[in-house]
Amino acid sequence: MLFASPLVLAAQPEPGAAPAEAALETSGQRPVSPPVQTDDSGREVRPDGPDDAAKLTNVPRSDRPDPSWTLSFEPVAWWASPSGKIRLPGQTSGGDQVRVERLNLDSPQLSPGGEIHINADRWRFTFSAADNSVDASSFADSTIRLGDMVIAPAETYRSSIDLFFAELTAGFRIYRREFALEPSQEILPALLSLHLIAGAQLVDVDIEVQRTLGGRAGAEETFIHPIGGVRADVELYRDFTIDVLLTAGGLDSSTSLDIVAGFQWRPHENLGVQIGWRQILYTVEEGEGTGLFEYEGGVAGLYGGVVIRF
Repeated sequence: MLFASPLVLAAQPEPGAAPAEAALETSGQRPVSPPVQTDDSGREVRPDGPDDAAKLTNVPRSDRPDPSWTLSFEPVAWWASPSGKIRLPGQTSGGDQVRVERLNLDSPQLSPGGEIHINADRWRFTFSAADNSVDASSFADSTIRLGDMVIAPAETYRSSIDLFFAELTAGFRIYRREFALEPSQEILPALLSLHLIAGAQLVDVDIEVQRTLGGRAGAEETFIHPIGGVRADVELYRDFTIDVLLTAGGLDSSTSLDIVAGFQWRPHENLGVQIGWRQILYTVEEGEGTGLFEYEGGVAGLYGGVVIRF
């Protein structure tokens, strides 16, 4: 009868042991644990999958794709007032340049507006429109010449202005970066995106002044010109967004500068609210001589509304 040596019994692997562990146990060595991974703050990180590497702070994920398509509707109410100087055309004589506030047309009014955005990967397509209308009655503090009409001092008159703006643009994202606001965080709560913008803008102007005793002067003109600019968006914690838009453009008879700064809060993935400031500066003119129409001014004010996104 054969007896196993104690040394031979000690070298036998335990039943059910993994081959690698068995080999190490056979050689008298213990398994070596994998190295511990830490983030920038020195805390231990145990990745459970391929996406966990993105939880490290200050790791850019600009190469991660956006959702393929998103569609958003943003109806707003714009509390704005016009400003500037107006010259109305005449048949026999040209009028003076008259400031908008002198015609009592600088009172802020609540007007409708809105935007539609389509995001397709790195592209962003936008259609936006806004209206601003003021109607007022007043009396002349001094002689006012508008086209062929002359309003004498202390004479009453009625004036109105209706401004409509519409833009159709396409934007291409040139920069995108996600980053942490605090080094101690394990998530990336902030996303910065920059888009180059190109498109066209429509400016429609309708101005009318009527004397109480009879007589009228006015103009209605529409201008379309190309625009270009840049848009910056900063998304915070997936729920808050700060956006800034700057566009400018023009042709021979019209120019414009559009500045928008807004803030959005989305308590729900598909629904949010927004508030911001918009200012449009423009110069439009049509005709020549006594028939010259000219308006150099702008519209500015606060806006607020809702955001519906799919």
